[in-house]
Amino acid sequence: MSFPFHEERRLHAHCPKCGHEQVFVKVRMNHLLHLALIVITAGLWSVCWLALCIDKYLRPWCCHHCGCKSPEFGVAARLKITKRFRG
Repeated sequence: MSFPFHEERRLHAHCPKCGHEQVFVKVRMNHLLHLALIVITAGLWSVCWLALCIDKYLRPWCCHHCGCKSPEFGVAARLKITKRFRG
């Protein structure tokens, strides 16, 4: 799902599920959208928002190919971080 002013970072790391180097993506959450959903749902969305924030904090990187959230950084990983802005 793409939203305006959405920031995405990418890096190359070894994916244990795929078995080779893949692109891992870290997406910055759109907090204004979640705040609007909390207002619309009279606070019910706050539980989901909290769970998403905790997940993004604990496991920020996701394999672009398979969705694995545990990249292996090491000698094989090229830590080439790029920023892309959409919107």
